[in-house]
Amino acid sequence: MDTTPLIDAAISAISSVAVEQVVEGLKDIIHRNIPRTTLNLTEEELEKNIIDEIRKTSNWASDDLFKNHNNHSDITSRYVRLDLLLTPHRELLYESQGQKKQPLCDIIKENNGNTVILGQPGSGKTTSVKFLVNSIIKDPNFLNGVYRFPLVIRLRELNKSNSILGEQQDGGIFEKLSLIFGLKFHIDHIIRRPKKDSSESPIDTTKEDNEKLRVLLKTKLIPYILDTQKILLILDGFDEIMDDKIKRLVISELRELVNSLNVSHFILTSRTADYKLELENTNVYEISELTTNQVKEFAEKWFEDSVLSQEFLKELYAKMPYEDFYTRPLLLTQVALIYTRTNEIPSKPKMIYQRIVELVLKEWNEKQGLKRKSKYASFTVERKREFLSAMAFNLTIKYNKHTFSKDQLSIIYKELNRKFRELPIDEVEEVIEEIETHNGLIVQSGYDSFEFSHLTIQEYFVADYIVRTSSVRKFKNSDMVKIPNELALAIALSSEPYLYLLDILEVISKNHLDDDFLSRFFNRIRLENPDFESDALIVIALLSTYTKICDKYIALYNHRFREPNYRPKERQTCEDIDILEKIIIQVSNGEVNQLLKGYYHVKNGLKCIAGMSFITYERDFNVGSILGGYDVPKILYWNNNPQYSVNNNIEK
Repeated sequence: MDTTPLIDAAISAISSVAVEQVVEGLKDIIHRNIPRTTLNLTEEELEKNIIDEIRKTSNWASDDLFKNHNNHSDITSRYVRLDLLLTPHRELLYESQGQKKQPLCDIIKENNGNTVILGQPGSGKTTSVKFLVNSIIKDPNFLNGVYRFPLVIRLRELNKSNSILGEQQDGGIFEKLSLIFGLKFHIDHIIRRPKKDSSESPIDTTKEDNEKLRVLLKTKLIPYILDTQKILLILDGFDEIMDDKIKRLVISELRELVNSLNVSHFILTSRTADYKLELENTNVYEISELTTNQVKEFAEKWFEDSVLSQEFLKELYAKMPYEDFYTRPLLLTQVALIYTRTNEIPSKPKMIYQRIVELVLKEWNEKQGLKRKSKYASFTVERKREFLSAMAFNLTIKYNKHTFSKDQLSIIYKELNRKFRELPIDEVEEVIEEIETHNGLIVQSGYDSFEFSHLTIQEYFVADYIVRTSSVRKFKNSDMVKIPNELALAIALSSEPYLYLLDILEVISKNHLDDDFLSRFFNRIRLENPDFESDALIVIALLSTYTKICDKYIALYNHRFREPNYRPKERQTCEDIDILEKIIIQVSNGEVNQLLKGYYHVKNGLKCIAGMSFITYERDFNVGSILGGYDVPKILYWNNNPQYSVNNNIEK
């Protein structure tokens, strides 16, 4: 069914209400605050701008990487309503979490405030928001009429741009909204002359009025439009802002929005490990893993056949390595697609990424019944994969972004041309178009911008390049901090994950990488669940890192009662400890005790390891059990600190 007429009708209905009052209200605010400033915006222009943006938002919400792979017309045809956990996020582990599951739509209906939706990679953050956007546009009463329409800002697209005041500056949320609504201003050029006999120079008021206008935009003008139009503002991908200056600006603007909005609200999405903010009047939720019933519902929607869905589920649940994977919507979708095309599920989770890229590169066109012949006959599937991996790695390292301009693509393309001689050096646009139109792994996201179709796809290609061509020991510190997720994924893709992790831990130890890197890195390792072998060396290396994190936690613990309100980074530390404990158990197969005892005997005492010794803290300092049920003090500290007692006896 073609839903375009329905959407068009909805857009016309919701955008034409009270636009004239909005324009008059804006002019009144400006006149009262900056009398010399004129708003150059008509009612017709504002209405057109709003309609255009709603259409863009609707198109964004309807776009789905896999919608054409199994004859699904739109995202709603296979969407499973996910549950969210209301979380006192980053609470200490020994404190009660009091988590309660609720469906996303129910939360937005009941929530009279702003909402942050967190989730792991591939957990369904963006897909859930897209479903919400589609539902509001198609049904004005979907959320009890609280919001008339949604607008989306993809935070990865924020960058330096010419502002509405004609200056080059970091583009933030307010700048983007000003451009969306078409706000244009004229400020009378006034020279304030000094009094007679004064030594002061004449003062041009333009700069002063520009600053006043910039403040007015944030505090009154943009909030006025959002509130009067009852707009639900979708801010997608906080974790995808790579530029530190822009991220700081966005954080500041989020706080401005919290303070200035009354009727309108925002929904912010982010990967869990990347969100460390505390915002007033804002509830933080985390997407829960798929339940057995939700996996069943997804299978039924995907296959549209009860027999096929049952066969798929039987095969899925028979694959023990997928115990953690099928609870993440993106990976479940990929597994379903692979099964649809091959009637089998890969034997190892890491092969999901490889197989899905192969399918998209090689077989997508066949599925759509299209006969496309590549202009570049020698540009085979494997060479495309190699090219995309090299392209993704170099773009990520050089620009530290997820959205790239034609010029940036051209620069990297020319640098790679030495290795890919079959591609003409002056045909970068043609090659990118070849990949975009034939495969969909790279998509055009704007007039002059391209991106990988999903962040996880970009991360896979970067990790693939690292595993095949790079030595992690050669990485500069400044490069490593850009790719914590990619390095973790590279470990999972490696043929010997534990040795690869050992190399990375050695580099981490030497480079003293910050807490944010470690948090993202270990969180992603835990998610990817590499096929580790049990080895004392890697356990020791992990415990070294664990010790450093715990050392910071001790200081926080000692001040617990004096500082009851913890900062986000302090709370993050506790989560990192929990994640790292799980990884250590995973790596050691629960045999940490025996491994350490063996290593102790070889080295004639743990204190001989790298000139350091293990120190333990009191048993009642409880942040969980690293030894899988062993009632022993935790291994915590390397140096001989008199605050703690030396304990080389690791036995039970």
